[in-house]
Amino acid sequence: MTSDPVVLIPARLESRRLPGKALAELGGMPIVIRCANNAISAGLHACVCSDSPAILHACRDWGVEHLATPAFATGTDRCTWAAQQLHADSLVVLQGDEPLISPSALSAFSAALVSAGSPANTILNGISPLAAAAAENPNNVKVVQRQNGQISKLTRMPVLSDALSDRLGQEAAGYLKQLGLYGALLSSFEIFAALEMSLLEQVESIEMLRWIDAGLVLQGVLLETPAISVDTQSDLDAAQQWLAAKG
Repeated sequence: MTSDPVVLIPARLESRRLPGKALAELGGMPIVIRCANNAISAGLHACVCSDSPAILHACRDWGVEHLATPAFATGTDRCTWAAQQLHADSLVVLQGDEPLISPSALSAFSAALVSAGSPANTILNGISPLAAAAAENPNNVKVVQRQNGQISKLTRMPVLSDALSDRLGQEAAGYLKQLGLYGALLSSFEIFAALEMSLLEQVESIEMLRWIDAGLVLQGVLLETPAISVDTQSDLDAAQQWLAAKG
C-alpha cells in the first residue's frame, strides 16, 4: 500500500438515539460536514456516502464531495460499495458521528495504514484512551488490546485493556475506547461484507465483532483524540462544550 487511502464517511438520518444527528449543528456546521472537513484538512481525499437526499443536499451546499448509495445495514457495508464505485484500492471508514477526530489524528491513522501494508486478513481500528468515569457508559465501546496491538475483544461493558493493565496496574484507569474509524485494503472490506453477522455482534451491536469472531485480525491504532462520539443529545452537548473550551 503506497498511496493515501480515500476517506469515506457513511451517514444516514435514521438514528434511533439522536434522530437526524448527521445534520445536527456542531460548531456552526452539520456534524457530517465537520467530519469531512477534518479529513480534507488532513490533506486526504474525503467523500460522504449516503442514501439520504437531505444529507447529499447539505454536502452540495458546503462543497463536500458526496456519493449517493443504496440503503445498507451498516456504514462499513455502505463504504465498501462506495469504494468499489470509486475504484479505491484502500479506504478509511470515518463514521459520520466522529466529528472530533482531528485532522492530525486522521493523518496519523492514514499514515499507519499506508506503512502497515495491511494484508487482506487485517483491518486497522482507531482507539483512544477513555476516562474511568466514561467507561460505564454503554455507548462507549471498550477495547481489550493485546501487547502486540491486536484487539481481542470489544464490549459495552467496562473492561480494562490487557496491554494497559499490564503496564499501569489494575488500579489505573486503563480503559480504551473503540473509535468509529477503520482502515484496510478494499479486499479486506469485501471479505467483511461477505461474512454473516455473528451472534456476539448482534448481541453487543458492535459490527467489528463480526471480523474478530471470524478469526481475522483487528489491529488497534492509538490516537490522541477526544473520546466523544455523538450518539445522544448529551454527547452533542459534550462535543459543543469541548469545541467551546478549545476556542
